[in-house]
Amino acid sequence: MAVPAAPWLLLPFLLLAPSLAAAAVSEADALIAFKSTLSGAGAGAGASAALANWVPGTSPCSGNRTLWRGVLCDEGGRVLGLQIENMSLSGALTLDPLVDLPALRTLSFKNNSFAGPIPDLAKLGALKMIYLSRNRFSGPIADELFDKMRSLRKVHLSHNAFSGRIPSSVAGLSKLLELGLDDNAFEGAIPDLEQKGLTFVNLSHNQLEGPIPKGLSRFNASMFEGNKNLCGPPLDVSCDITQSQSPRSPAKKKISPTLLVVIIVIGILALLSIVGLFVFILVSRRRRQLDEANLVHLQSAETKKFDAPEADKLDRGQQSTAGVLRRRPIRKIMESCHLSGRGARALRLRICLGLQLKFSGVEISGLPTRPPCSMARR
Repeated sequence: MAVPAAPWLLLPFLLLAPSLAAAAVSEADALIAFKSTLSGAGAGAGASAALANWVPGTSPCSGNRTLWRGVLCDEGGRVLGLQIENMSLSGALTLDPLVDLPALRTLSFKNNSFAGPIPDLAKLGALKMIYLSRNRFSGPIADELFDKMRSLRKVHLSHNAFSGRIPSSVAGLSKLLELGLDDNAFEGAIPDLEQKGLTFVNLSHNQLEGPIPKGLSRFNASMFEGNKNLCGPPLDVSCDITQSQSPRSPAKKKISPTLLVVIIVIGILALLSIVGLFVFILVSRRRRQLDEANLVHLQSAETKKFDAPEADKLDRGQQSTAGVLRRRPIRKIMESCHLSGRGARALRLRICLGLQLKFSGVEISGLPTRPPCSMARR
């Protein structure tokens, strides 16, 4: 015969029932609010059709059994995760309503059409797994996004349009097991991932550059293909060759201010040297021309320097001796002047013969115009 249970033994269950029901209603309300953001973001009837059994007033979980599509439940009947995949949902992804799900550990929105920047995952600091692959997310990811998400084990963001650098906060995820960032537009160096428990990494088909961290060299080379400027193991590309052939971005090789000043000063000095050399050549050429002009002037002045009485004598005697000069050959005239030696010949010709000797209609320039030696001695 069964012994009826004492009423007081049922009292704890009766007291906990309202709180459990309230918790279930609270989580259901949070999910309904989240569904409304999908519709308001442009998903429209698609969200309503895909999540048709998300009905207000009902519970998403019954123990660990799921009652709503895409909801994962734990043993206590709380929402453990959302697996909203392959539902053709679109628009921006807002996670604010999900803050009211304290047991939430997994988010998966793979293979939809969500767009815009990556949602603020830091609001859900207890997450362990994130799957946003094969959507239309774009833009850079904040470097500190994962700073407060120390429980993360799996991060999959592949097949989107994320750009910029891989967040360095990924390196601080000590429990990280999987990282999928392939088929995006990430650039720059790979963070130094040293997690010993890391079992999967895919960084292929991005715009990454530089050496692959040693902690990742154990993975297959296919996990890094499609990045033109990556080097080092497991790739068969030497970092020395890659760095010499690949153009570096200006941000990576900045010219120091001191070096810039030195380059400018050297350039100015070189320019001044060229200008100085040009001026020196012009001045030297001008001076040479002036010297030549002065020399010609002096020679001309010297040839015209005569005493007036001597010039008068030459004028009077020149007419009387002109005929004799025409008849006498030059050789006889030079012999009559007793010329010998090159220097003496020049001097005596200048004194005896004058500036010009005219005979037989021939002029000899450069000689002084004086009568023959006999007349010069008088």
